Amino acid sequence: MTMSLLEICTEALEEIGVDPPSAISSGDDLGRQLLALANSTGRNLAMRGDWEDLKTEGTFTSLATELQFSFSASFPHYRKILPHTMWNRSRQEPLIGPLSSQAWQRIKSDSFTPVFPTYYIRAGKLYFPGEPTAGEEIYFEYLDKRWCSSSDGVTLKERMTADTDIPLIDDHALVLGIRWRFLQRKGLEYGEAFREFEDWVAERLGADTPSETLSMNPRSRRGYSAGGEGSWFQNNGLTWDATTLSWG
Repeated sequence: MTMSLLEICTEALEEIGVDPPSAISSGDDLGRQLLALANSTGRNLAMRGDWEDLKTEGTFTSLATELQFSFSASFPHYRKILPHTMWNRSRQEPLIGPLSSQAWQRIKSDSFTPVFPTYYIRAGKLYFPGEPTAGEEIYFEYLDKRWCSSSDGVTLKERMTADTDIPLIDDHALVLGIRWRFLQRKGLEYGEAFREFEDWVAERLGADTPSETLSMNPRSRRGYSAGGEGSWFQNNGLTWDATTLSWG
């Protein structure tokens, strides 16, 4: 069972022989310090890897313009798109990307439409090059910046504010992170505590986000392969024919 903020901070201090406060969010100076350390640790952990519990699905309807939307307006808690997850469900085909800045500038300078549907991200905005069609349903997966929730497990948050809040990421990693940060702030030896934290996070991330099977044919990731345009799907474990991928 996932520990609450109060339980996490209590365990972190008890492990180093410090009496924990009875309250965190509404407590004394020690409680407020622990709250700050918990939120600092949580944000750091959320940025460390692609935690499964922070993955979510986004969807939007395409516009007939290059600029599709601003993430801050449409997906305010967005951190990053997961690779190879953007799909046009109206056409049942993938969108390749995100394009590099070099590829985007080449497309703009050459004034051509890519054979395969692509997308580009710049300054928190998502673009479709060429002449995209309006009204198509696009889905993708992305990482959410909200790494904790209220006690109900439903109301997601970017920071803990109540003693009953719970993390979505590994709670023991929070215990270890708070512990070494607390020791550091007090000017005490924290090297061993830090090493234990790093080892635990590395182990949990390795178990939480297993590596993808890599293709020996790197061109397959660009939407085609040496075996022909239609073999992209076979190289990626799918079976549809992709010979007609285009904005059409």
